[in-house]
Amino acid sequence: MNAPRPTLSVIVPCYNAAWSLDRCLEALTRSTRPPLEILVVDDGSTDDSAAIAQRHPVTLIRNGVNRGAAFARNEGARRGRGDVLVFLDADVVVRPDTLARITSALEADGADTACAIYARDTPLSGIGPRLGTLFDHYYYHAWPATEPRRRISCFLAYCGAVRRDVFVAAGGFDERIPGAGAEDYAFGRALRRVSTLWQYRDIDVVHLRRGILRRGHELFHRSRPFLAYFLATRSLEQNDSSVNGREIGCTVAMLGASTGLIVSPILPAGLVLAAASYGAFLVLNARFFRFVHAEGGPALAAAAVPAASYVSACLGWGLVAAAFRLALDRVRARCRPRRLSAPPAQDASPQQSKHVQDRPGAQ
Repeated sequence: MNAPRPTLSVIVPCYNAAWSLDRCLEALTRSTRPPLEILVVDDGSTDDSAAIAQRHPVTLIRNGVNRGAAFARNEGARRGRGDVLVFLDADVVVRPDTLARITSALEADGADTACAIYARDTPLSGIGPRLGTLFDHYYYHAWPATEPRRRISCFLAYCGAVRRDVFVAAGGFDERIPGAGAEDYAFGRALRRVSTLWQYRDIDVVHLRRGILRRGHELFHRSRPFLAYFLATRSLEQNDSSVNGREIGCTVAMLGASTGLIVSPILPAGLVLAAASYGAFLVLNARFFRFVHAEGGPALAAAAVPAASYVSACLGWGLVAAAFRLALDRVRARCRPRRLSAPPAQDASPQQSKHVQDRPGAQ
């Protein structure tokens, strides 16, 4: 007798996502394998996100204030009833067969997790969205084409599925991490203690990337929680589009290029540093530029050069600013008067969410 197919709870956290939420939810309702439920967690939005969600057959959960992506995802997981929790960002559009492919991957491979890749197409017009989409697609599927799946370190919560019991065993997302971005890495680290993370080549979703300027802005402001996380864990991730040898090399190269230009009026040798560093940056990105050329022609490839330069520069200077702020915070902490009794030390492992503990059967 065949075992029943697992039920899916799709959890969509959103914060001021009115511009994309309608497309996201509309696509989910067209799924060939309908989920058991769709839970939209409105994390203190000040736009029309809640009103848009109410136009669709979803369960709307509203947080009075913005608590961060980790809290929103845990809140959805606590309310969800499915055997599998599918986390989906509000700016992501699934294919009609995405949920079916996720279910098949979990059943056929006996996997506990299944994460998607970004597709190469976008419904948004303009050079910025097109370049951003190609950038995401290229680096999120850059592994041998003969391998249908690969092990990863970061749980890709833009579209990632995990069996409920494994989610509970891992402790959920760490709600001490503010904002969005680094909580994916912390949850991936917790998941790897109890299971294996898989990313599948044939599960792709459309990312509604609005442009390169916004991408650079996001990376600059997310640098602080990223840097704090990696310094705390003292380890780098593997098989990730943002944390790998090529990306680190590009970031260092653009820091060298921009620093050389800044100091060149005082130190002429700065021009040599700038030229050498930017040459290294172009070499590191040569395959990506060829990919863009093949997809969009020479004009788009030419636009990709300054766009990629800008993104890497934003990341590099964001990390510099983050390192300065973290160092300043440490100095301030040391200068504060010592308390008579020190507060209890926090465990470095991801926090066990009270929302996970509230779930029936969780220990």
